[in-house]
Amino acid sequence: MCVLQDNESVLLQALENHNDPQTNSVRKAGEVWLIHGPSSFVPAIEVHIERMQKSHPLAEQEGIYVRDLKSG
Repeated sequence: MCVLQDNESVLLQALENHNDPQTNSVRKAGEVWLIHGPSSFVPAIEVHIERMQKSHPLAEQEGIYVRDLKSG
């Protein structure tokens, strides 16, 4: 069981096709999605936890580069 705080999230990947009871949707094998806190989460057998991450607070003058996973 994962308990997520307000500033935490968990990145998940589906290992098999299955119904996701938390979002009431069908997840296909290989699909990747993010669950944001605050919440509690019990991963299904068909789900792999890629990583847990925390938010990165930025000042007004700061920025962050984000890379697209498909196009790089």
